[in-house]
Amino acid sequence: MSEQKKGMEGQVKFCQARATSVEKSYGGFCETLGSIARKIAKMRDRGDRLSKQVLEFAENEKISASTSKNLKDFAHSFAAIQDYRDAEVRRIEAKVIKPLSLYGAKCKTVKQVIKREQGAIAREEKQRKNLEKVRRKNADAHTVAAVSYPFYFSTIQN
Repeated sequence: MSEQKKGMEGQVKFCQARATSVEKSYGGFCETLGSIARKIAKMRDRGDRLSKQVLEFAENEKISASTSKNLKDFAHSFAAIQDYRDAEVRRIEAKVIKPLSLYGAKCKTVKQVIKREQGAIAREEKQRKNLEKVRRKNADAHTVAAVSYPFYFSTIQN
Protein backbone atom coordinates (compact mmCIF):
# COMPACT_ATOMS: atom_id res chain seq x y z
CA MET A 1 0.00 0.00 0.00
CA SER A 2 1.46 3.34 -0.98
CA GLU A 3 2.29 6.03 1.54
CA GLN A 4 -0.10 8.43 -0.19
CA LYS A 5 -2.97 5.95 0.07
CA LYS A 6 -2.26 5.40 3.78
CA GLY A 7 -2.31 9.16 4.27
CA MET A 8 -5.63 9.53 2.46
CA GLU A 9 -7.18 6.68 4.45
CA GLY A 10 -5.95 8.28 7.67
CA GLN A 11 -7.49 11.60 6.69
CA VAL A 12 -10.78 9.93 5.78
CA LYS A 13 -10.91 8.06 9.09
CA PHE A 14 -10.07 11.24 10.99
CA CYS A 15 -12.80 13.21 9.18
CA GLN A 16 -15.37 10.47 9.74
CA ALA A 17 -14.51 10.18 13.43
CA ARG A 18 -14.60 13.94 13.85
CA ALA A 19 -17.98 14.31 12.13
CA THR A 20 -19.45 11.47 14.20
CA SER A 21 -18.03 12.90 17.42
CA VAL A 22 -19.34 16.40 16.74
CA GLU A 23 -22.75 15.07 15.70
CA LYS A 24 -23.06 12.97 18.85
CA SER A 25 -21.72 15.62 21.24
CA TYR A 26 -23.73 18.51 19.83
CA GLY A 27 -26.83 16.34 19.87
CA GLY A 28 -26.23 15.74 23.57
CA PHE A 29 -25.70 19.45 24.15
CA CYS A 30 -28.99 20.25 22.43
CA GLU A 31 -30.82 17.60 24.43
CA THR A 32 -29.46 18.88 27.75
CA LEU A 33 -30.08 22.53 26.90
CA GLY A 34 -33.60 21.66 25.79
CA SER A 35 -34.17 19.98 29.15
CA ILE A 36 -32.89 23.07 30.94
CA ALA A 37 -35.13 25.33 28.86
CA ARG A 38 -38.16 23.13 29.61
CA LYS A 39 -37.42 23.23 33.35
CA ILE A 40 -37.07 27.00 33.29
CA ALA A 41 -40.34 27.22 31.34
CA LYS A 42 -42.07 25.06 33.98
CA MET A 43 -40.72 27.33 36.71
CA ARG A 44 -42.01 30.31 34.76
CA ASP A 45 -45.46 28.74 34.47
CA ARG A 46 -45.56 27.93 38.18
CA GLY A 47 -44.35 31.43 39.00
CA ASP A 48 -47.10 32.91 36.84
CA ARG A 49 -49.63 30.74 38.63
CA LEU A 50 -48.32 31.82 42.05
CA SER A 51 -48.32 35.46 41.01
CA LYS A 52 -51.92 35.16 39.84
CA GLN A 53 -52.97 33.44 43.10
CA VAL A 54 -51.28 36.11 45.23
CA LEU A 55 -52.87 38.87 43.17
CA GLU A 56 -56.33 37.29 43.54
CA PHE A 57 -55.82 37.00 47.28
CA ALA A 58 -54.63 40.61 47.49
CA GLU A 59 -57.68 41.85 45.58
CA ASN A 60 -59.99 39.92 47.92
CA GLU A 61 -58.19 41.17 51.05
CA LYS A 62 -60.55 43.74 52.58
CA ILE A 63 -59.38 43.85 56.20
CA SER A 64 -55.76 45.06 55.82
CA ALA A 65 -55.11 47.62 53.09
CA SER A 66 -51.33 47.50 53.64
CA THR A 67 -51.28 43.70 53.24
CA SER A 68 -53.33 44.02 50.07
CA LYS A 69 -51.01 46.70 48.63
CA ASN A 70 -47.81 44.80 49.53
CA LEU A 71 -49.15 41.53 48.12
CA LYS A 72 -50.11 43.30 44.88
CA ASP A 73 -46.61 44.78 44.65
CA PHE A 74 -45.12 41.35 45.32
CA ALA A 75 -47.36 39.74 42.68
CA HIS A 76 -46.36 42.34 40.06
CA SER A 77 -42.65 42.01 40.91
CA PHE A 78 -42.87 38.22 40.82
CA ALA A 79 -44.67 38.40 37.45
CA ALA A 80 -41.81 40.57 36.14
CA ILE A 81 -39.33 37.89 37.22
CA GLN A 82 -41.35 35.34 35.26
CA ASP A 83 -41.15 37.61 32.21
CA TYR A 84 -37.36 37.47 32.53
CA ARG A 85 -37.56 33.69 32.69
CA ASP A 86 -39.66 33.70 29.54
CA ALA A 87 -37.03 35.84 27.81
CA GLU A 88 -34.32 33.45 29.05
CA VAL A 89 -36.13 30.44 27.57
CA ARG A 90 -36.58 32.20 24.24
CA ARG A 91 -32.93 33.25 24.12
CA ILE A 92 -31.69 29.75 24.96
CA GLU A 93 -33.84 28.31 22.18
CA ALA A 94 -33.00 30.97 19.59
CA LYS A 95 -29.36 31.75 20.34
CA VAL A 96 -28.04 28.39 21.55
CA ILE A 97 -30.20 25.38 20.73
CA LYS A 98 -31.14 26.37 17.18
CA PRO A 99 -27.54 27.07 16.01
CA LEU A 100 -26.26 23.88 17.67
CA SER A 101 -29.00 21.80 16.08
CA LEU A 102 -27.90 22.98 12.63
CA TYR A 103 -24.63 21.11 13.10
CA GLY A 104 -26.49 17.80 12.79
CA ALA A 105 -27.37 18.55 9.18
CA LYS A 106 -23.86 19.85 8.50
CA CYS A 107 -22.33 16.67 9.91
CA LYS A 108 -24.59 14.53 7.73
CA THR A 109 -23.55 16.56 4.69
CA VAL A 110 -19.87 16.12 5.59
CA LYS A 111 -20.38 12.37 5.98
CA GLN A 112 -22.01 12.22 2.53
CA VAL A 113 -19.12 14.17 1.00
CA ILE A 114 -16.63 11.82 2.68
CA LYS A 115 -18.51 8.80 1.34
CA ARG A 116 -18.58 10.27 -2.16
CA GLU A 117 -14.86 11.03 -2.02
CA GLN A 118 -14.13 7.52 -0.76
CA GLY A 119 -15.96 6.17 -3.79
CA ALA A 120 -13.93 8.41 -6.08
CA ILE A 121 -10.70 7.28 -4.43
CA ALA A 122 -11.72 3.63 -4.81
CA ARG A 123 -12.59 4.12 -8.49
CA GLU A 124 -9.29 5.90 -9.07
CA GLU A 125 -7.38 3.09 -7.36
CA LYS A 126 -9.22 0.51 -9.47
CA GLN A 127 -8.32 2.42 -12.64
CA ARG A 128 -4.71 2.65 -11.49
CA LYS A 129 -4.54 -1.12 -10.92
CA ASN A 130 -6.18 -1.75 -14.29
CA LEU A 131 -3.61 0.52 -15.96
CA GLU A 132 -0.73 -1.28 -14.26
CA LYS A 133 -2.17 -4.64 -15.32
CA VAL A 134 -2.43 -3.50 -18.95
CA ARG A 135 1.11 -2.11 -18.85
CA ARG A 136 2.43 -5.42 -17.53
CA LYS A 137 0.52 -7.57 -20.03
CA ASN A 138 1.46 -5.80 -23.21
CA ALA A 139 3.62 -2.87 -24.00
CA ASP A 140 1.44 -1.72 -26.89
CA ALA A 141 1.51 2.07 -26.61
CA HIS A 142 -1.95 2.47 -28.14
CA THR A 143 -3.61 0.12 -25.61
CA VAL A 144 -1.78 1.69 -22.67
CA ALA A 145 -2.76 5.18 -23.84
CA ALA A 146 -6.41 4.15 -24.25
CA VAL A 147 -6.54 2.71 -20.73
CA SER A 148 -4.54 5.50 -19.10
CA TYR A 149 -6.50 8.40 -20.62
CA PRO A 150 -9.56 8.09 -18.31
CA PHE A 151 -7.26 7.64 -15.30
CA TYR A 152 -5.28 10.79 -16.01
CA PHE A 153 -8.44 12.69 -16.89
CA SER A 154 -10.06 11.76 -13.55
CA THR A 155 -6.86 12.68 -11.70
CA ILE A 156 -6.87 16.12 -13.31
CA GLN A 157 -10.53 16.68 -12.39
CA ASN A 158 -9.94 15.86 -8.73
